Amino acid sequence: MLDGIKHKGEVTDDDFKIIKKSLKNRTNYLFGYFLEYMAAAVIWNAVKEMSKQDADFFQSLSHSVKVRKHDWREEEKFCELDLVLLLRSGQTVVFECKSGFMSAENAKSREYTAYALGGVYGKPILITPLSKREAVEGVKSDGYENITKAYSSARRAGLEVFHLDTLKEDLKDLFKDAL
Repeated sequence: MLDGIKHKGEVTDDDFKIIKKSLKNRTNYLFGYFLEYMAAAVIWNAVKEMSKQDADFFQSLSHSVKVRKHDWREEEKFCELDLVLLLRSGQTVVFECKSGFMSAENAKSREYTAYALGGVYGKPILITPLSKREAVEGVKSDGYENITKAYSSARRAGLEVFHLDTLKEDLKDLFKDAL
């Protein structure tokens, strides 16, 4: 469930009201939250378009998952995951949606978090608003500096990167062997 949105069939006006209310409560990083909802919709639609047998492979899709744990000093550590896709096979796919800056340390921590949650079946993936062409050719436009830095940080950290314009195909490729 995505913040109260129940995905049973088509998206309703109530779903849009829930998204609008959620975005209205955000004061910072509005495009980042919007990117999360766009990515969730693309993922959900890609799963919906699969055959029933293949779609049954997917367990759930969650948005804004809060993970807490205590370190060795009993101090609570907190991490919020943008999107988490659970598969019936036990695989946990953690999607980090970035429309701004992300350090290499942050990218690496997402990798460790995905492995901590899903063990060897954990899979961290960055979703970028850059098109695949923009990422390959390198964007020279103002306003994209932080996005391109996040892309580079993810690549240096060894994270797989999905592009919003090819997300549906990337998702199918990711699970081609598993399906």
